[in-house]
Amino acid sequence: MKKINNEGFAISGVIYSLLLLFVMLLSAILLMLVNRKFILDSSNKDIMKKIENIEEKLTENYIKDKQLLYIDYDFRFSQREFIDLSGNGTSVTLNDFVSGDFHNDGLYFNGDSAFINTGIKNYNNSNYSFVARFKMHKFADTSQKIIGDWEVAGGGLQTRSNFKKIGFSMYSQGDNGYKNLYSNMDLELDLYYTVAGVYDGTNMKLYINGNLEAIMHVPGNVKTSPVPIYIGANPQPSGNAVDLTNMTLKYAMIYNKALTDKEVLDMYGVDIKRYKLSES
Repeated sequence: MKKINNEGFAISGVIYSLLLLFVMLLSAILLMLVNRKFILDSSNKDIMKKIENIEEKLTENYIKDKQLLYIDYDFRFSQREFIDLSGNGTSVTLNDFVSGDFHNDGLYFNGDSAFINTGIKNYNNSNYSFVARFKMHKFADTSQKIIGDWEVAGGGLQTRSNFKKIGFSMYSQGDNGYKNLYSNMDLELDLYYTVAGVYDGTNMKLYINGNLEAIMHVPGNVKTSPVPIYIGANPQPSGNAVDLTNMTLKYAMIYNKALTDKEVLDMYGVDIKRYKLSES
């Protein structure tokens, strides 16, 4: 009997030790989860603070009213994740960029396969604006697309085939065809330009570096496109892209309003301060 009691006590001791070890392990796991939640909460707060600081730094001067999209190369979470500074929470998709495309100077588009799908299809087809700051690295025999949604509809900013011109195009419902407005000046390679294409329901306007470059009377609305707006390419219904552009991009914006002459000029004024440009 004495031997059995000793064995019983020994077994009980082992069970007690195992239970104690289990409790300690469970406590450690719970503590780890609590710490992890604290770290994640702190990280999320840091991210939100970062976004607030970015918005306070930049968007207080760029026009915010009816801004549908604003992606900025200098302010993003990572190489693959851009912040939509418009506040609309738009999530863009980057296609076929590699780490070497993320230069100190901006996002490099190779002109072969790289483009951005904004996912945006619905915008005001009677009052809207496209704005982009970019520089070209090559002019092609075909039109190269900066930002837009061409597909027997829509329109956007593009270069002119066989010319060093930048243009603004839209598919007019009234005329049942594309209207193209091109610059008088030639673009230079490897030089940044801030270009805006504006439609107010009556006139198409093209601005370069804050100045009104060209205007065309086109009454009516733009025909709604079935494809989303792409940056750096012409979107196709299949999701593929053509007319890809060899350029470097600083930022792109879409507005559900026609920017005024003063607003376009004021926005370029922000560029002058931000990039320390010569006002001439």
